[in-house]
Amino acid sequence: MSKLPDTICSAPFFKLELDNAFRFRPCCKFEGGYKVDEKFSFEDAWNSQGRKNLIKDFLDGKKPKQCRECWVEEELNVPSYRNHMLDVIPKSTIEQSLTDENIHPKSLDIKVSNLCNMKCRICGPGASSLIAKEYLKHGELGKEDYEFFKSKAEILTDVNISTIKSWLPSIERLEITGGESFINSQMYDLLELCVETDNAKHITFHTNTNGTIFNEKLNKLFKEFKYISIGFSIDDIGDRFEYQRDGGNWSKVEENLRNYQKLDLPKEFFINCTVSF
Repeated sequence: MSKLPDTICSAPFFKLELDNAFRFRPCCKFEGGYKVDEKFSFEDAWNSQGRKNLIKDFLDGKKPKQCRECWVEEELNVPSYRNHMLDVIPKSTIEQSLTDENIHPKSLDIKVSNLCNMKCRICGPGASSLIAKEYLKHGELGKEDYEFFKSKAEILTDVNISTIKSWLPSIERLEITGGESFINSQMYDLLELCVETDNAKHITFHTNTNGTIFNEKLNKLFKEFKYISIGFSIDDIGDRFEYQRDGGNWSKVEENLRNYQKLDLPKEFFINCTVSF
């Protein structure tokens, strides 16, 4: 029987995320992030005191306040992200890791950039470079903040690439989003790194896309991975799609969806729908 507290979560032990606010954290539900320097060092984030403190809190049976959303959901008998993580990475795996000083992430989630080819009405400057330009133009975003968003294009430095490369044998799930990740060369670089190092075969790759891109080079890379998961950000069809997602062409997106469905690879495709009133 496990000696770990019932309140344990496997995310801080095995997952690292870089979110749209440029914070390293264990998951998308976590409020705040691990403090690292302005160079966005993956290695520093993984070895940060913040992550170590969070792990200690969980091992001590505490309920970290930054994980409030999961605690509230569980009080309401709603399955939380913590519950999900324990289904994916159970207590037994956490226990085995406690004696290993060289544990690397099993799950890596990177928002590579806000670079995007659309200005969706439900989006913001952190996930769309075109919206960031609009905000700057109309004075809703200061130049310093605008440059801060642009600086994220530099997160995949040689040092960070080297770190990720050393982690790849341990990585089971790689998630890369944007922005529109399919127009970002950094995503291609990371996928090619997985293939070139012969690690893609044990990695599930997930991303979200607005459906405007169907790229044969990308599809060829997908075939090298264990499994592909793609969420298509589509809220409506026809003219209403084009109204909600400024810059989109529904006919082209519909054509792309049919082409994606025909791809011969282990995959799950689904729709991410934002309901607007």
